[in-house]
Amino acid sequence: MAEGCEYFKQFLQSESKELRKALLKHQEELSKKLKKKIAQREAELDFIQCKMWSFASDFRSEYCKTCPGRQKCELFKIRLKKMRTAKRIAVIGKVVRRGLKKTGRKKIARKKKA
Repeated sequence: MAEGCEYFKQFLQSESKELRKALLKHQEELSKKLKKKIAQREAELDFIQCKMWSFASDFRSEYCKTCPGRQKCELFKIRLKKMRTAKRIAVIGKVVRRGLKKTGRKKIARKKKA
């Protein structure tokens, strides 16, 4: 997906197909939720406002995992670094939460109130 990527055309075609599927699914979900038929244009606008960012991000990350050109792709390398950093932050957060539970942080806070 980097500049001059030979697989970029495949990425765009694949993203377009998945986007169409997601839009139709969203239209059906809205129709069921509101119990009336929703126009395609209306569903598209709602999808863009509510779900487009997460769809695009999720699609890219999943596509990059299977892309044959990922070893040469600069975007994949950047995404991989971000994923590793996010995992480290999540692990650190869990350790901190466990540490707070073990030290009885909540009990200390209750004593201060009394």
